[in-house]
Amino acid sequence: MTTTNCDYLVIGAGVAGLALAGDLTRTGAKVVCVDKGRVVGGRCATRTLASGSRVDYGAQYFTARGERFQKWVDEWMAEEKSDLREWNRGYPTWIDGKIRERAPGHPRYAPMSGMQAVGERLARGVDVRVSTTITALTKTGDLWTATGHAHPGETPVSFTAKNVCLTLPAEQLLRVAGGHLPDDWRTRLEGVRYDPAWTLIAVIENDISLPHTAVEFKNHPVLGWLARDNTKRDFLRPEPVLVAHASGAWSRAHIEDWKDSVQAAIFAAIEDVCGEKIQLREGHTHRWRYAAPTQTTGELFLADKVNGLHVCGDGCGGTRMESALTTGGLLAATIG
Repeated sequence: MTTTNCDYLVIGAGVAGLALAGDLTRTGAKVVCVDKGRVVGGRCATRTLASGSRVDYGAQYFTARGERFQKWVDEWMAEEKSDLREWNRGYPTWIDGKIRERAPGHPRYAPMSGMQAVGERLARGVDVRVSTTITALTKTGDLWTATGHAHPGETPVSFTAKNVCLTLPAEQLLRVAGGHLPDDWRTRLEGVRYDPAWTLIAVIENDISLPHTAVEFKNHPVLGWLARDNTKRDFLRPEPVLVAHASGAWSRAHIEDWKDSVQAAIFAAIEDVCGEKIQLREGHTHRWRYAAPTQTTGELFLADKVNGLHVCGDGCGGTRMESALTTGGLLAATIG
């Protein structure tokens, strides 16, 4: 087993981990970012269908409210071949069986190539190792050692670093590093809660009559979100595609159900809401166990510069993508 040495090991290559690793890398430090997934970006996830169509099945868009992030967005949109576009300025809410319009708000941005492009952009210039799972942390002197395995083949891997930065969902973080956390950190992280989400990608024969790009559901027994995903990039493909997230409550109650039954239930709910029969050509379901934090640590990050152990991510910052990015940037500014 070979060992990689670095100044900072960032565990988790979602947007918070990538923002953190990118900022630290630009200070001249040696940074390695690892993630168990096959691609970067976490819930900024895009699937390529058999037809070549691309569809976002995790985060659906992002907003830019802070000055730094707005500058990042402006630079991306100004590029000659930029695919970042404003998708909408809000969407209505379904409450008690009725769709209620809302006043326009902040621009909602989405890359036409898919939300995965966000993670890929943040990963530029960063040493990222995907398909790499960290299972244990130990400390000797002032150095941390992280061990685990790389896929495929379960090849053993090892990293040593002066600093370990954890951006995992709280439950996973506690499994990996719980024995090294200060008591007050452990208490805060044990209090973090997430809603799960079952997601359905539905390629349909004909577009639904719903005139909106998306609808948010407040008290529906099954649905939490419905988007006409093709409205983000309809010039790239003719077929209409819907993306539905089940509500946190429904997803939690059905978290271990078979995918076929989940698909049937969500699709029936879509037809009921739309009031029309929909012809399904292709369906895919995905289970997000940690879709959205409902209770956070109450702090944007946790940093222990003496021991070189740090935490950030949406379990600290909240549900918006920009919040997760902010936690990474602020932690980097504190420890870099």
